[in-house]
Amino acid sequence: MGFFKKRKLVIIIIAVAFVVVGGVIIISVLLTRSDSKTEEVVTENTSENFIESSAVIVKRQEEVNQGAIGPLTKPSDATPDQTFQDEQLSYQPDGSFYYFSPSSNAIMKFSQTGQETVYTFEEQMSDVSFSPDRTKAIATNPEGKQLYVNLTSKDTAVLPEDTQGITWSPDSKKIMYQFVNAFKRKNTLNIADPDGKNWEEVYSFPNTDEYYQGLTFVWVADNYIIYQNEFSATDGALLTKLTLDNKEETVLSVIGPVVNFFLSPDRTFLIADRRTDDDDRAATNVVLYNLKDESFKETNLETFANKCVFEDDQNMVCAVSFDMWSDTAPELLIRYNIPTEQETTLPVADPEKPVNYHQMFYNQDEKVLYYINGLDSKFYTLDIS
Repeated sequence: MGFFKKRKLVIIIIAVAFVVVGGVIIISVLLTRSDSKTEEVVTENTSENFIESSAVIVKRQEEVNQGAIGPLTKPSDATPDQTFQDEQLSYQPDGSFYYFSPSSNAIMKFSQTGQETVYTFEEQMSDVSFSPDRTKAIATNPEGKQLYVNLTSKDTAVLPEDTQGITWSPDSKKIMYQFVNAFKRKNTLNIADPDGKNWEEVYSFPNTDEYYQGLTFVWVADNYIIYQNEFSATDGALLTKLTLDNKEETVLSVIGPVVNFFLSPDRTFLIADRRTDDDDRAATNVVLYNLKDESFKETNLETFANKCVFEDDQNMVCAVSFDMWSDTAPELLIRYNIPTEQETTLPVADPEKPVNYHQMFYNQDEKVLYYINGLDSKFYTLDIS
């Protein structure tokens, strides 16, 4: 009997074990289904939020259309058979533009009457920087070799090694670049002719540490530049004003750390975008620094600095969306008056064709906005007068 009692006890224990394991499996399956449903709900809610946000934008635009500002004319599709992806456009005052085509490995010129090949490189290039007057260019290949090209005469010259961060003088007659050679313990700012000749050292940085390498700078006037170092994609970095005559450096602490910065066409304003917090996808506010009277203004426009253009010395127009990090989110155009800080939402040009504005340029004479629509990668013109 003892044997059978022990056997019965073993059977009971095994049965209980099966029940417990089975229960755990069932609970796990139920939780998995619950998580699956939760994911579906989150996805659905995200989609609903996107649609709802888009609807809010459209509604706001419709309300503006009914206000005092008349509706904008529909944008003109200037390139019905051509698209632009990552090409950097360099606009002419008449709205034509130069750009580098990686697929053709050539500099192209586009106008509304057609396009032409300006210069074809013998070796593959990856980036091109155009002079402000669009008569010269400096191309860089993937290995860092830099080639100067005169777009009129087609003359070329290879720039010295160890040069980086090339920027053009306001009159396009000179270039400034950073020369870094760790072996020679050299880290300097040099000015030269665009072909690299007649160079002169204008400033020497303390050392060759990474802190002073990879600078981003703009040539504001003949005697001073503004540069940024120790760039952080999250926090941005402070800007420093460097006067070339007396080698004096001034940190523009009033602006705070910024991510991107540019100059207005007349070089009156420095426009930058500044993170609102430390989150990688935190919004950025557009800030303005007056280079003449050194006054500072922070706007409420949550967008990037390169999403803004200057209509004149008192007004700028910025593209703003509900998701500034999305290349497909529909955007509003908002006119910002600098002296009064008044914002005016412009009406929808074409309610059936949403726009995500890329590479904006404003022709101040004709009062026409040029841009690439990120939703179809085509070039458009728009009268916003």
